[in-house]
Amino acid sequence: PAGSENMEGAFKVVNEVSTDLPDLELNYLLALSDPIARFAKKYDTAHAEKGGAALKKAIDLIKADKKPQGVKDDEWTKKKPVILASLYQTLGIFAWKAAKNDAEALNMLKESATQDCSDPVTHYLIGEIQLASYNELSKVYDALTEEQKLGDEGKAALEKINVVVDQILDTYGRMLAVSEGKAPYEKLRTAVSASTENFWKFRHEQSTDGLPDFLAKFKSECPAATAAPSN
Repeated sequence: PAGSENMEGAFKVVNEVSTDLPDLELNYLLALSDPIARFAKKYDTAHAEKGGAALKKAIDLIKADKKPQGVKDDEWTKKKPVILASLYQTLGIFAWKAAKNDAEALNMLKESATQDCSDPVTHYLIGEIQLASYNELSKVYDALTEEQKLGDEGKAALEKINVVVDQILDTYGRMLAVSEGKAPYEKLRTAVSASTENFWKFRHEQSTDGLPDFLAKFKSECPAATAAPSN
């Protein structure tokens, strides 16, 4: 596909720049990170290896206190966590979908959320990985006999499920908090809200008592999500 050919050319250019114009390397890497992220969000992992290496290089440069040429210090201070969050988010998707390494994916996505807690997509992706874990644990529990479910084996299996459900509830709470009032996420919010209610009932004897208060606490957790956008 033309997009892939263009990406191959872009990787080549970045490699040349890193040798010939090292001061511009971060500029080129960050320019490249946008199309890499677009591919990743479509779960297209064709560029996972080269793309992931480029993103890691950008992170290394930023952590070594490099900043893109032509960006003022105060502007970079504002942009830096958002850029790092985006880089980690893409690495998380590649770890999840290309490397099939859920633990690494969660680490990357949680680092992304640490850098910028206001992106609903990051929380949603964390929730998707936790949901996959829940589904696997549920299969193990469902395969037990009724007698096993009532015994120690069943109790241990159920406890593992409960731990993951609590993690999912926290993640969904964060996603709902940071996406509130954001039109592009309405459809996703509807689905996540329904799942949140179901998981809450699972943990609270089919009652929704306490759920509004539980969700409300996440609204103050990420001030960046409610801050006015900067120009």
